[in-house]
Amino acid sequence: MKRNDVGYVARAAFAACVAASSCSPKVTYVGIDIQMLVAINVDRTKIATLEFYLDELDGSAALFDVVTTAWRDGTQNGIPFRMHHDDIDVDQKYELVFRVEQNVFTATNAFTFSISGEKRAQLFKIKARVRDSNEAILAFGESGALNFDGTLQSARVNICPNAQCPTGVSVGSDGGTEVLHNVQLTLDPSISAANVASLDFYFDEPPGAATLYSSAVTTPSYGVLNDTLYSYTVEDVDSDSKYELQVKIDSNVFASTTTFSFAVSGSAATLPFLITARVRNSAGSVIGSGTSGTITVGVSAQPAVVSICATPSGCTGPVYDAGTSTDAGGGAGTDAGGADAGAGADAGGGADAGGGADAGGGSDAGTGQDAGPAGPPWCWQSATAISVTSRDAGQPQVVVDSTGNALAVWQQKQSSFPYTDIYSSRYTSGASWDSPASIAGGSTSYLIFPQIAGATSGDAVSIFPDTTSKLWANTYASGWGASPGSAVFADAGGTVTSLTTPRDLLGGKTAAVWLAREGATDFVWASLYTSSAWQSPQRIQTDLGAAAAEPAVAVGNSGAMIIAAWRHGSADVWAAVNSGSWTASAIDNEPGAVASPTVAVDTSGVGHVVWSQAQSDGGTARLRHAKFSGTWNAPTIVDPATTLPDTAPQIGVDGTGVVTAIWRRGLSTGTVWTSRFASSAWSTPTQISRDLSTDVAIPRVAVQGSGAAHAIWAQSDGVRMNLWANRATTAGVWGDAGLLDTLDTDVAAHQVAVGSGGTAVAVWGQMTGSGPAVHAAICVP
Repeated sequence: MKRNDVGYVARAAFAACVAASSCSPKVTYVGIDIQMLVAINVDRTKIATLEFYLDELDGSAALFDVVTTAWRDGTQNGIPFRMHHDDIDVDQKYELVFRVEQNVFTATNAFTFSISGEKRAQLFKIKARVRDSNEAILAFGESGALNFDGTLQSARVNICPNAQCPTGVSVGSDGGTEVLHNVQLTLDPSISAANVASLDFYFDEPPGAATLYSSAVTTPSYGVLNDTLYSYTVEDVDSDSKYELQVKIDSNVFASTTTFSFAVSGSAATLPFLITARVRNSAGSVIGSGTSGTITVGVSAQPAVVSICATPSGCTGPVYDAGTSTDAGGGAGTDAGGADAGAGADAGGGADAGGGADAGGGSDAGTGQDAGPAGPPWCWQSATAISVTSRDAGQPQVVVDSTGNALAVWQQKQSSFPYTDIYSSRYTSGASWDSPASIAGGSTSYLIFPQIAGATSGDAVSIFPDTTSKLWANTYASGWGASPGSAVFADAGGTVTSLTTPRDLLGGKTAAVWLAREGATDFVWASLYTSSAWQSPQRIQTDLGAAAAEPAVAVGNSGAMIIAAWRHGSADVWAAVNSGSWTASAIDNEPGAVASPTVAVDTSGVGHVVWSQAQSDGGTARLRHAKFSGTWNAPTIVDPATTLPDTAPQIGVDGTGVVTAIWRRGLSTGTVWTSRFASSAWSTPTQISRDLSTDVAIPRVAVQGSGAAHAIWAQSDGVRMNLWANRATTAGVWGDAGLLDTLDTDVAAHQVAVGSGGTAVAVWGQMTGSGPAVHAAICVP
């Protein structure tokens, strides 16, 4: 349920008064995003029922004054629930009670509700319990204080057995300023992760600074962090008569995650502190440690990096960009502990966006997912299969129009095995995908690797090769045209070995670029699409002294500028510019091997090509960037600081000409990084994937005209490749990455597109019980 939906409480009355602009000042609306995590020492297989309720804080007035014994049924995140009012804790005050009669913790632990009612008690909290099939309570927990003030309230509830997950202590609740801290810990290769048995880290004032916490708490309090049980105390860890918040995790968390999130408060808005971390072996001996740079308690999210090394020398990590997120809770010390409102607003996708606003003070357990830089909420809805059942499908492509409708194409086995056909399905905004249908007429041939370009109006054109020398096409305008009975190009210049198009159909114009094999050599060919027709194929590669590979193409300036780029031989990048006719030239000036050119053209006709190139000095592969504005400039390096290879880039451009690049960084394992180019310089690269100590592959990005961006990539969990996603604001601030697919099978080719209205669509191939299928997911901001 979205925040702008009318709530369940007083639904009709509230809707009516809003429509009439006559709502009583006493009626307040609030959206609530609840993230629940069950401790690892709870047997989740025994959970049969979840119930949670909104309860006024002790001493406050009743939150609701309506009594009913009738249950109302609804559906939340696709899960049926029941709701009523009851005095559940027998304090003669009424709570809003939700009951989910199934084990939701195998699928999701995020819930979103919108409620409205007479504002009586200003503050409330969320309590949760899980029961077994005999209705016995297995575990329970509660959030900190939330404010019924008409704004979105995000909460975290840790559910633990035997009171191991109490509300805890209010650490530093002295009226100071509270802030969320995302702590990224990196383990030095000199330390074997297998030898790590426990982790502890603490927030410590630098020498000479005032004490960060005002009192000692010697009894540990417990919570769940990133699905791992932890304890915390406030004590004088380093014996300097000043108190630190110390966190201890008695398990090897480096096998799964190295990012943690905590909310702390201090006695002054500018109080500086450090984060110190230590790892121990099974004997309790410290085998590695490290310290962050100086951080200042304030109103912005404070991400920090701590490198843990066997010897502390040279192991001080920098503080990285805190972004623009602000803390909404601020300094009242009202958090009773255990609940994190810093998760951002979860739209029900089951993943936490990380690093947002925290609603209260004290010692929070964080986001419960690997926390990332501040960013927008998770928005992806549950994935669905859109291809024909039981007939192998893959290689999907997708476009999105201005109103959020999407059009996907893919290749699929025909019923007359073994031939392959091209299929399509359309998503209607706010509704569903229609039944897939062939757009190629079921030719007794192998039609493969379809491409699609779409216009903001919803019109589209698709082009696809067969396995000989033919190219086929179809157009969409309120429906696909008559299935083609013959190839558009019976001779594409040779056997087509690769085909690509821009995602955009601008001013009715786009292009197709492909490799045609002539003899034993691949050369670059192209065709323009204009006036609803494909123009005659043309070889645009003028230097035939080397084979071409990896063609890419983009269109901009309302279709007046088209740029293609490709790898020429092993060590050159060439580009061809078309503003009326094709002109090709070499654009790189280094001798190193090149790979993966990617192209973007902005609304004024300025072009950009980014590629990966080995350095002439034998150093690691770097991303290089060439810009076209009438002529090509000398290439520059995108990411000069890395000592790891940068590969597999992809770029997109917004309506103001700002370029967003994403790529893979790493050797045997990798992570996904991003940077933005505005006018003349690239920003400092930022990691947008999680550190899972596994490999990533094929990062893809789609950039909206406003500057917002969506990225997806494949990432291994050590067993299979999963599909991950992240999202950036218009200011280029990325959130936390989350899983997009939910099946325990490998994902294959994937693509993402975003419309001018903000709706994004991801499509990918994935193995199912009936064979490879095409899946899709929708993100509506």
